[in-house]
Amino acid sequence: MTFFGAKRAKKGEVAGDFLSLSQSKLIQGYACVAIIIHHLTQQITEYGYVDKGYITIFNYIGILFTAIFFFFSGYGLITSVYTKEDYLKTFAAKRFPTVLIPFWIINVLGVLLVTLVYGARYTTGEVVSDIFGLTLINSNGWFIIEIVFIYIFFYILFSLIKKKDVAFALLILDVVLLIAYSYFQGHDVGAKSHWFRGEWWYNSTITFVFGMFFARFKERLTAFFNKHYKLFMVLAVVLLVVFYYVSLYMLWRYGYYVENPNGLGKYGKLATLISQMVFCIISVVFVLLLNMKITLGNKVLEYISGMSVE
Repeated sequence: MTFFGAKRAKKGEVAGDFLSLSQSKLIQGYACVAIIIHHLTQQITEYGYVDKGYITIFNYIGILFTAIFFFFSGYGLITSVYTKEDYLKTFAAKRFPTVLIPFWIINVLGVLLVTLVYGARYTTGEVVSDIFGLTLINSNGWFIIEIVFIYIFFYILFSLIKKKDVAFALLILDVVLLIAYSYFQGHDVGAKSHWFRGEWWYNSTITFVFGMFFARFKERLTAFFNKHYKLFMVLAVVLLVVFYYVSLYMLWRYGYYVENPNGLGKYGKLATLISQMVFCIISVVFVLLLNMKITLGNKVLEYISGMSVE
């Protein structure tokens, strides 16, 4: 589905559509399907405890596809604000409804499901909270909450600060502080899912910052990667495999839920996070290297990319 109809760039050249808006959407369309497979695999493997063959790998690599969405969010925002003079004037009116309206509609469907099918009883306050996402009836909706926060940071900083590079640096700081805040929140205790509770809220967010950097220094980074393309591709593949196993080991040995009294002790959680962050960055670099030489394009992928938010 992903590579059907794809075209390869000439030897030594970078594909003309590299990281274009259309290519970015197609890559996100692929990531969207992969995330769905990830969530389904979590259910059939009981979060990795039951081996179901090769598909079990999707239980552990969902983080990589979320990293792709974060990367393109960071890349897209910075590319737009630096190249489009009036970008901020229409930003709020266009960007927020795009992500919030599908989110609210799906929350309404979720409330109807648990009340009409499962017989759950709701107070008016609980209905409002679940529909608008103050509590998450579907815990997989966390991405929308987090990206909206980042959009707000972005909009305020670049609206108030005239020097874009200063706003750029402060946005990076805000995202890093958001990761740190989430890190110390732990996990939910009850049945309800609350904001910033759980490692999925922050273990792939670093690629948003990477996307910002790539957008700001795209020409130099692209030229550098292309000059040493074979070396970087070999390194990316090798490191992707290595850090898959490293992050997997860290998850099983230490993880995020408890502080293991042995080995790394209280630093086990931090070590797990670092290993997953590196894993995410390497995976995004691998995707970038592929897109430098391969231009995607087919009707199926275009259709899926057109509804990736939903």
